[in-house]
Amino acid sequence: MSKRSKQRSLQQFGTLDRFLTPIVERFSYKPDKDFARYFFGLFNEQKIYYYAINGEMCFTLREFAKYLVVNIKTVQNKFSVKSNEGFLLEKVHYFMITASENNPENREDLRGVKTSIYLTFLGVWKLLPTFRGEIPSQLYDWFGEKLYKLMKSNKLTSGEFFFTNHVGNLVHQVIGDRKRCFVDERGYMYSSKGEMLIAKTLRQINIDFQYNAPINLPIWLINKLSKDYPKEILLKAGWINIPYYITSDFLLRILPKTVIEYWGMEDSSSYNAKREIKEFIYHELEVKCISIEPHEDHNLPILKKNLLIKLQLKGGN
Repeated sequence: MSKRSKQRSLQQFGTLDRFLTPIVERFSYKPDKDFARYFFGLFNEQKIYYYAINGEMCFTLREFAKYLVVNIKTVQNKFSVKSNEGFLLEKVHYFMITASENNPENREDLRGVKTSIYLTFLGVWKLLPTFRGEIPSQLYDWFGEKLYKLMKSNKLTSGEFFFTNHVGNLVHQVIGDRKRCFVDERGYMYSSKGEMLIAKTLRQINIDFQYNAPINLPIWLINKLSKDYPKEILLKAGWINIPYYITSDFLLRILPKTVIEYWGMEDSSSYNAKREIKEFIYHELEVKCISIEPHEDHNLPILKKNLLIKLQLKGGN
């Protein structure tokens, strides 16, 4: 193929795809016929794609801007600021790919050289919380759900991801840890999607809370559970020995002795037994327990309204 024919062939793939061939050659990746561009999923009726680069899932700044529904210059400026601050690291959070249109293999020939930025999945995860608005928040949740589904399907079974919370600190998470699979827009991790949505709603209505707060059991209650509580329920719950404390899903700081429990599992005799024991403990300790059932987290506005009513706060009428 002549040089001119080769150029025409590259041009037909558009601005983003024309540089994928030298990228693939650089990282010795063997792509399929679609130049290592893979369908990731649907977000707000948009098809989201990623590029396989050096074994990483990568996203271009232009496509990232399209998913966020913002101008490309806004994303470029945000990326420049964060990379200059050291918030984003090259070869960790993004790849800088330089290729020559005339001769991709000749790095000394600077004519026609263009540089493309590809955010890694980790880079996307770090950059997303720096954008304000509902769509960035929705996209953050969507990426979290996609990551969870990838883990469940065993497509990602080892290695580590690092997430950042709202103050920029790194939060460690091991891929495959089913105890902490759901991450909100601030980088906090939860055991279920329902708990994540409850936490998000509590912050919206300005309720300060502690997640998975330990509640110590007094000796008299431990003795009462050991002597008087039905043994079959304790055994069904796996309580061979009475623990010294239990954990509440959400301990509310603005209301005295009030907790929220998300009963997210259905049709489990063991789980139902644990629920029965926890409700008994709350009753004995005179702790108000606000229960959220699995069906109540399907609609955020309804969840918010129900919480306001159950908390007896304004706005629930």
